Order: sequence, then C-alpha cells, then structure tokens
Amino acid sequence: MSALPRIHFILPVPSQPRFHKRIAALAALGASVQVYAFERDYFRGKAPALNYHRLGRLQHGNYLRRLPILLRAAPILHRATRPGDVLYGFGLDTALLGLVVQRWRGADTRLVYECGDITPVMVGRGVGSRLLRWLERRVLAAAIRVVITAPAFGSHYFTAMQGVPPSRLFVIENKLDHMPPREAAGLSWDGKRPLRLGYFGLLRDPLAWQLMLSWARRAPDGLQLIVRGYPFGIPGLREAMRAQPNIHFGGEYVYPDDLPTLYGGVDLVWTTYPKAADPNDPRWRWPRTNRFYEACYFGKPMIGQTGSADGELIERYDIGLTVDTAQPEAALARLQGITPSDLARWTTNLAALPPSLYLYTDEHERLLAAVVGNR
Repeated sequence: MSALPRIHFILPVPSQPRFHKRIAALAALGASVQVYAFERDYFRGKAPALNYHRLGRLQHGNYLRRLPILLRAAPILHRATRPGDVLYGFGLDTALLGLVVQRWRGADTRLVYECGDITPVMVGRGVGSRLLRWLERRVLAAAIRVVITAPAFGSHYFTAMQGVPPSRLFVIENKLDHMPPREAAGLSWDGKRPLRLGYFGLLRDPLAWQLMLSWARRAPDGLQLIVRGYPFGIPGLREAMRAQPNIHFGGEYVYPDDLPTLYGGVDLVWTTYPKAADPNDPRWRWPRTNRFYEACYFGKPMIGQTGSADGELIERYDIGLTVDTAQPEAALARLQGITPSDLARWTTNLAALPPSLYLYTDEHERLLAAVVGNR
C-alpha cells in the first residue's frame, strides 16, 4: 500500500470552490485521491478533474429528507474503499454517509468531517435541531479530525455545544491556493465614470440585494452593478436586473478560471452573507466568505456586513466599508458617500496585507500529517 492514504472525498455538490482547494492541495502533496459527488440543479460550475465519480442527484432540502438518497450511495463507497483508506465528508450529510461506510467496513477505515457552514437549524432548540446534533455527535465521536473553516465555529459551537475538545479541531480557512495571475485585475476609479461594484457567487442575500438595487436605481449614472453567479432564493431578482439598465448579469462562472476577469472588471466587491433577524444567527456572524479572500488577493476593496467576521477584518485593516443591511437608508447613505480617495486608501491598505491572511501557507501539509498520523 502507498505510504500515504487513499482519500475518498464525498461532496454534496461538485462545484464548491472550497472542495476543489482541499482536493487539489492534498493530491499535490501525494495523497491518492478519489472524488464522489452528488450533483444538483444549482451552481453546477466545474467538477473536480481528479478521479471523479457521480453518486446521483441530490435535491436541495432538509437533512432528514436527504438521508435515504445519501444512504443509497453507501454500497458504491463500500466497494471502493480498502483498509487504511480515509473517507472525507464535506458537511454533515456526506459525513453521515462516510460514517455508515466506516461502520460497514470496520474501524481501519478512517473518517474526517469538514464543516464549512453552521446553519440556524444546527443551533436551534426544536426536536429536529436536537436530532441533527445527536446525529452529528455520532460523526464527531468517530472522526479522527474535525476540520472547520472559521475559528468561531470551534469556540461558539463544536466545543461549546457539542463538547469537542479544541485539540481535535483543525482550522483551515477558505483562503486561496493556486490562483491565476493578478496582473489582469487593474482598474482605477477617479469619480469621472460610474463606480463598478461586483456581486459574485451564490446570490442569496435578499437584504443586500435590495440595498444594491436601491443604490443602482438612485444612481443610474454613478453606479454599474456587475452580477455573476447563481440566483438562489431572492424573489424577482432576474426580473429586476433586466429592468435596470445599469445592472449587468453575466450568468454563472467557472472557478477559478474566470476570477481574473470578474475581479479585473470591478472597483469593489460585495462580500456579505445574508443577515438574519436573530443577531446571534451563526450563518452571517461566524464564517468568512470566499469573496473576502478573493477580494484580498485581487486587491479589490469590499463592502461587508457590520458585525460579521468579514466586517471585523475589513474595519481592522481599513480595506473597505461595512454597512448594516438591516438599516437600508443609513447603509445607502454610507455607500453613496464613497469617494475616489476612499478607494485609493483601501487599495493601498490591501496591498500591505500579509499574504498569509488570504493565501495558504502550510495548512494542507499539517492537515495531511494529522490524517496520516492517526493511522
């Protein structure tokens, strides 16, 4: 058997950039990689190129309705694994699938659970939330490592609510690894042309969208809104874009191939997660967005949500503006007050950021050593 383990990555959707980063980085370090993914109707993007296997189609919906579909994939993974292999689940649903296969195969097949998003249902008090946390604790007990993408996931949830010792948590943020050249990303806004704002990715923030739409309507000659990605859960978004001449929708994009064009064509970037009515909702407070790291890499100032993990760093390093999307009039006043000198200062500060803030250093080497060390 190879000196390094075979890693079977189990993906709930094939096109998520974070999955691509993890798979490519561990493969580049010598791990033998197999990729299994459920395909969905949204954000299809680009599937991993390495040893890719389809597990069928998974509909978006609650966890409990997904379980029968997930379990039907267990025999495929059972046949593919051998002693010493690692099952690497991205998210609770695929980690549960990995747990079933591990129990079927035996303890010499190891499990890694990566959590990149803690949804409100996971911290709720209802019966469904308690059941999901119970299921997750079964995964946590079996996993040799729990990989999280934000430090706050550990302190606020996995240690505080699920009892996972910090020593079993491995933090690896959504930083960038191998990226296209940055030379293509160069614009300079002098105030004599419309400001170009980019909104990229899974387009699912209704409050932010209404704020951007109001800004576009009030400043038809002063703002160009460039939208790329997949609209998800914002009623009337496509119709509103078609009706507003200074909003340009270019459809989905391929990660990372299209990033230089996306970021090279805008002056600043919108980075927020959807803000919930509950100020303690984990979805917008704890994680950092992919757009945050991408904007840092391409040197693009950004607009973040006040009180979020992105917002805290935007304010600390003075690399953009934070607004409260739940206070639209106050937020709009701040946005309309952006000046060329603000853009110049933010851009200068972005250039001075330590690259380790947004680029990986030795995180994947340490992750692979942690996995191999638990054989």
